[in-house]
Amino acid sequence: ELHSTNHDVGYIPYNSEGDNKNFIVCDSTNIASGRNRIQYTYGTLKFKEEILSNFSYKEEYHSFNGFVVIRFLVNCQGKSGRYRAEALNYDFSSANSPDNLLSSMINLIKNLDNWTKSTQNDITTEYSKYINLRFKNGQIQNLLL
Repeated sequence: ELHSTNHDVGYIPYNSEGDNKNFIVCDSTNIASGRNRIQYTYGTLKFKEEILSNFSYKEEYHSFNGFVVIRFLVNCQGKSGRYRAEALNYDFSSANSPDNLLSSMINLIKNLDNWTKSTQNDITTEYSKYINLRFKNGQIQNLLL
């Protein structure tokens, strides 16, 4: 029998280094994940436009080909927090990314903190959200929400 713990896939432990200590996780035992469960308030197209128009390319990004995966939690109030970023090669193995590419992508997404509160069976739950950005020569080619 499987017991749900707060170390399930969607759980992101608090890290005092970068996390906002005022971000509230309402129920860490009930974090759902899933691509379509939670939406950007102004729509996916608007989200993509915002990311692409606010992304600032730097010369040192040029050598990066792969994915940047950003994951974070959206709490029961529709606020986001506990951002984490990872660079992957096209085969999804770990990759090295240029200095500050990951932190600049986190900051870009943090600034778009307009997520719909999500309810499942009429209970508002926490969600973990993944955003996958595909880079070629340091430029964003595609974005999956």
